[in-house]
Amino acid sequence: MAATVQYHRPRVPDQTCWALAFRSGGSVLPNAAKIAFPCACIGGLIKLVAHNNIWGLKKMLNEWEIESAGFTSFSALLGFLVIFRTSQAYSRYWSGCQLVQQVNGSFYDAVSSIIAFTKMSKATAEEIASFRRSIICSFSLLTALCYHDLLTTDCEPGSEESIEVMEKFDVIGIHAFTDAHFRALRNAPCRPSLVFHWIQSMIVEKIPGLLNVPPPILGRAFQELAEGLVKYEDCIKVAFVPFPFQYTQATTWLMFLHWFMAPLTVGTFTYRPSLAFVFTFVLVFTYWALFLIAEELENPFGEDDGDLDLWDMQRHLNSRFRMLLAPSTLQAGRLKLNTASVTTSPVSPPMPVTSERAASQTRMGLMAKSGQHLAATVPASSTNFVTPERQVARVEAGLLSQPGQTLAKVATSESMTASASAGSLRKAVAAVPQPLAASLSAPHVANATAQTPGPIANAAMALQLSGKLSTVYHART
Repeated sequence: MAATVQYHRPRVPDQTCWALAFRSGGSVLPNAAKIAFPCACIGGLIKLVAHNNIWGLKKMLNEWEIESAGFTSFSALLGFLVIFRTSQAYSRYWSGCQLVQQVNGSFYDAVSSIIAFTKMSKATAEEIASFRRSIICSFSLLTALCYHDLLTTDCEPGSEESIEVMEKFDVIGIHAFTDAHFRALRNAPCRPSLVFHWIQSMIVEKIPGLLNVPPPILGRAFQELAEGLVKYEDCIKVAFVPFPFQYTQATTWLMFLHWFMAPLTVGTFTYRPSLAFVFTFVLVFTYWALFLIAEELENPFGEDDGDLDLWDMQRHLNSRFRMLLAPSTLQAGRLKLNTASVTTSPVSPPMPVTSERAASQTRMGLMAKSGQHLAATVPASSTNFVTPERQVARVEAGLLSQPGQTLAKVATSESMTASASAGSLRKAVAAVPQPLAASLSAPHVANATAQTPGPIANAAMALQLSGKLSTVYHART
């Protein structure tokens, strides 16, 4: 029962404007206030000395005053630079979020397609179960390594900080990998690319024995797998390539210059020292808040409060992978037609029979008789080209055409033939007339049984072999 436990991602609760205004986690406002407060104190002190002519410094301070028109032009230019960088950082943040979700979707689509393709396999139940477990474990390792690389852009591979980040990632079936796998991962320059190659080789080795689906359909799994790796490389671009250094450096020095000029300018359009303090604080605080927001949004991958929670995404993706091994997923069910879905009472009053409608019914009757005559002329050997599922459908149509049969019996016969399990299929074969029952051969029933090779054991084994990503470095020979 432990294998069926699923992980549900926590939802962000709705917060009021007051809760967001005083939230401290991940906020840049405290740091901006720390930078603006000393500047505001200097501006207030300058105005206090000049207003009261303390130590006779009023004349000297008046000589150092900056005209507000020139400072306004400088502030407008600096504001354009800061806002442009903030907008670019905002775009990088949402681009990283979108790319990570696309990586998850592409990898899950590939896994789901491969697991679905095994439904048509004629291999033994043990081979199918082993292949499914290997695919799930490999994709779980692939996603964990992709997320780990995004979080350790400034860490050396194998360092203590890198291994600490690995400890937070759970990998399905990590203990199923051998020491040779771990040695290859430790020595690989790009570990996600190595696991990507392992998965591709694993799929190719099972063609056409275990994966016997048509090549165009199987190619979809390779396409989604490659699409996921391409999106991962785009995430690497966001994580490893910072905003241009020249732009950031120039903006930083202009911000410091603005910090020194603001106290000397505010005194020209204020009279009280308290107002000089307030205006200086607001002016400097606004620019530095936007500047620090750009710093935080530039790289959405990290361990800060405002960064994307990649560990939570990995846990959620693992739960989706385990879902593919659950009994309710592997045992494909069909819809049943019950008596409630079939009604004999007309929905609307009968339409009056006109001459045009009578002629149309006459033509339809002639076409039905012609079809019955054509079906009687088809040789019996042509039934070999009809699939068993279509023969079962013909049986249902024949049962529906038998006179005197109630709707309850029709629903019962349809539910028998629509069951995916082998036992229900044998009962449906026994219920149909002998000529069609003979065409539903025993090998087809055996294949239906082999399509679900112990799903409970698959999920349970994958859960028992799960562990931390840091096992790559801890499992040394």
